[in-house]
Amino acid sequence: MKEFKVNEFITLKLENKKSNIYIKGELFQQCKFLLINIPLEEMNSLNKLDSVDDAAELLDSSLEEIEGYHYDIPPESEFWAHCSNLQVWYENDYNTRLLHSNLAFSLLQRLYEIGDPLAKKKYKEEIAKRFIYGNKKIQFFLIEQGYLDILSLEEFLSLIKDSDIITKLGVLLGTPMRINTKSNPYSYGFVVEDATVKWISLNNCRLSTVPEVIKELKSLEGLVIRRNLLKRLPEWIGDLSHLEVLDVSNNQLREIPESIGSLKKLKRLKAQHNRLKELPISIGDLQSLVMFYAYDNLIESLPETIGKLVSLKDLVLRNNRINFIPESLGLMSSLKNLDIGENPVQKLPDSIIHLKYLSSLHLKGLDKEFIGIVDVLKRKQVNILK
Repeated sequence: MKEFKVNEFITLKLENKKSNIYIKGELFQQCKFLLINIPLEEMNSLNKLDSVDDAAELLDSSLEEIEGYHYDIPPESEFWAHCSNLQVWYENDYNTRLLHSNLAFSLLQRLYEIGDPLAKKKYKEEIAKRFIYGNKKIQFFLIEQGYLDILSLEEFLSLIKDSDIITKLGVLLGTPMRINTKSNPYSYGFVVEDATVKWISLNNCRLSTVPEVIKELKSLEGLVIRRNLLKRLPEWIGDLSHLEVLDVSNNQLREIPESIGSLKKLKRLKAQHNRLKELPISIGDLQSLVMFYAYDNLIESLPETIGKLVSLKDLVLRNNRINFIPESLGLMSSLKNLDIGENPVQKLPDSIIHLKYLSSLHLKGLDKEFIGIVDVLKRKQVNILK
């Protein structure tokens, strides 16, 4: 048996050709086989990696065992490699970026529990730092495994920008904001990336106005205020220049302000289940918009400028009062799915046949047959849904 002592708490032993980690003399975990498989010509790409977790796609266990065949990697070589990794981890103050998260955090937690002074100092710090600056996978891992529970909301907020705004929102709404990740951004709370608030979700809060403090979140990329009591959106909504997602569905909105056209990065706009009668002329300025839902409203007509939405792929306008669709529709060169069912549409624009990427057209509930245009679209293999 071979033995390597990292410090007074951590010891590795080679037992029965397996590398085992002991904490204060008790078996903690058996080391797993791990291989980073990176072609020589791609070595420079390692400089872009922030942690072992970011290199997960490069990790390759294919040499461990394939169809029952075990490659002859000497157990002693593996043992000393694991020893070296843990020694470096310790010498770098238990920096969790240097080990895979599955090992790093469970090991650090155990050291924290038994009273390792360095672990006592670094445990909370590592959890907060990796969550605040890590990608969505590490954020999800820390929440799912319960590591984030050790931090109070106050401790967490003290480490991020815009913390005062999150605190104000919690006070305003009577419930502290919850910490979310981009894997689950729609529940009540906020998402942080690079120590900055990137997403706010205020669902089912009975809001009649959008809290003005939100306009101070200059880096906001997602704003979700669905299932509230909003009758209007503030003009300053157009000042959120980094916004990519805006969901104001299931409210009582009667109009969308012209200032929305200033959201040059907006990709998804969801305004279904409201009381909109028209769309602003500036809607055509949303050049990055890919998805627009405005079904179940009271919209009577579409502005000519809607044809300027050249990046739009999904346009859902069913169950409105639209009787006229402008010829500019044919300029929406990326449009794939168009749903105008349950509307009193009298005529389809001839230009619709020029939408070369159109794959589905929903006409359910329309009185007219539009035989000529529909026949052309069918020949172009557009799926017509009636």
